[in-house]
Amino acid sequence: MSEKYSLDAGIPVQKPIENKEKLPKVLLAEDNESVRVATEMMLEMAGYETEVVENGKELLDRVLSGGKINFIVTDNEMPEMDGLEAIKLIRNDSRFASTPIIMHSGSLTKDIIDHATSLRVVCLGKPYSFDDFEEALKRAKALVLMGE
Repeated sequence: MSEKYSLDAGIPVQKPIENKEKLPKVLLAEDNESVRVATEMMLEMAGYETEVVENGKELLDRVLSGGKINFIVTDNEMPEMDGLEAIKLIRNDSRFASTPIIMHSGSLTKDIIDHATSLRVVCLGKPYSFDDFEEALKRAKALVLMGE
């Protein structure tokens, strides 16, 4: 029997992965501490190394500073700069045109989803299960491959 884990349910403690240098790196932007911790745990359970920032401006600054980032997961509603604004600026840099991005939010409207989709971003409504999260990871990877 497969258990489902969600942002509003308990997530079991996993054994730490030993060699994080070989894992794909995800940059997570989330201002809410409980969501940030739960999402980071989901990413680690899915086999990713995670780096965390707390708002859209930090996300943009970190991405543009260079360094290894294989994937971005961001909230939309954050202080300083929202996720969509940061994503738009990130996508304007050709180095990140094919970086898979998931934007999760508790308040997704049709306009937000349409705007995100035009930027090749997968939207995920909060709360969500681990299975939903894994599916969004797959969709985000496929979406950027289709856009290349």
